[in-house]
This record gives sequence, structure tokens and C-alpha cells, in this order.
Amino acid sequence: MKTVVHELGNEGNKVIVIDDAVPAVAGLIEMAAASAFSEVVDNSYPGTRRPLRPQIDAERDYVTYLCNIAGRALHDAFGFERFQVDAAFLSLLTKRPQDANPLTRIPHYDEVLRPKYALLHFLSPRVQGGTGFYRQRRTGFERISVDRKDRFHEALRDDYAAYGEPPMAYMSGSNEGFDQIGYFEGQLNRLLIYSGALLHSAHVPDDFADPRTGRLTANLFVVIPPPQKS
Repeated sequence: MKTVVHELGNEGNKVIVIDDAVPAVAGLIEMAAASAFSEVVDNSYPGTRRPLRPQIDAERDYVTYLCNIAGRALHDAFGFERFQVDAAFLSLLTKRPQDANPLTRIPHYDEVLRPKYALLHFLSPRVQGGTGFYRQRRTGFERISVDRKDRFHEALRDDYAAYGEPPMAYMSGSNEGFDQIGYFEGQLNRLLIYSGALLHSAHVPDDFADPRTGRLTANLFVVIPPPQKS
């Protein structure tokens, strides 16, 4: 296992990269291949998911193992003492760009009301794209907060007026509205940890519809609770 903390862009936001994160990763791929995934309808994720179930020993052990790794990394990089798991899924991208939600064509943020961090574990046997991080050109924002949210969306509307709607393609590299400030390939058994408030986007290939060969990930979201009062 190798852990590297990267500081991105002008704001120096941290992204943690852990390679060779878990043992016996092949078993996770087979578990996913034997699973029934469901279409995502409550957000813009362009594909299918299934929850990681705490009542199944192997799945609970896997989530616990990732949380133990993340706990050490979050403490060392950010000083966090505690976190709570908000959601845990296996995810498989299945939608072509023309079928996906338009929000997948631009960088996005996950949440700004709570300190929420993503744990993204790549499970594709071969590289199937990765994750990019971005700076909005008009505002210079690389991380969205409650105070920045309205300005970010106003700048998006200005971009649409100036450049038209984004092309029917997943976000990749830089364009008129955004500069890519970091990119991490989705290497097998790589774990990324980053704030959901960072502007980010998946880089998506065309052939990702089979869990044994496609863009398969585990996605955990953890929330940092307020500090305990002494």
C-alpha cells in the first residue's frame, strides 16, 4: 500500500491517492459481476448502482477495511478524528454521453452544506478512465462553498450564454469554462479520497458496461461530524 497526498491548483486542496489499497481485489470484482445493479434515478450518476450491504459479512468487512484506511489518511492529511459513513455503493457506468444527464458534461460538486468526503475505489481490471479536478475560469473557484455556490452557478449561465451548451461528451481535459488542475487514472485497486466540495468529473471511456471489464467502482461518502464539546 502506498499513500500520496496531492495539493491541487491555486487553492492547494488535497486529494489522497492510495495504491494497492486492499488485498484480494479480484474477489470484489467477482462479487460485483454476480450482483444485480439498478438504474440510478435520484441523481445525475450516469449508470447503475447497488448498495454495499452491512448485513452481508464480506461487504461489511470490505467497507470497514476501506474506512480504516480512510480514517488514518483523513487524520494525517486533515486532522479529522471521526467520520460517519453516509452511503456506500458499487457503481457501474453504463450511459453513453448522448444519454447521460447534461450535468455529467461539466465538472460538479457533491455537497457544500456538510463536510462530506468521497472514497472512490477503482475496481476495473484495466484502466477505464479516471477522475479529473477543475478550476472554473470565470471565478477561479476550485472548491465550492455555501458562499460561492450562487456565483458558481451564475458563471455557468454566463458560459452557456457565451459558448452554448457543453458538447454531448463527458468532461475531459480543459475547455472554455474550466481548467483541469489534476487528473488521476482509475488504476485497479486505487483509492481516491477527496472533498465532495471540489469541482470534479469522471473521465469516461466508451466500453464500460460489464463489471468484469468496464468502469466499476466502489463509492463511499463519509461525513465529518462537528467537533465534540469538551
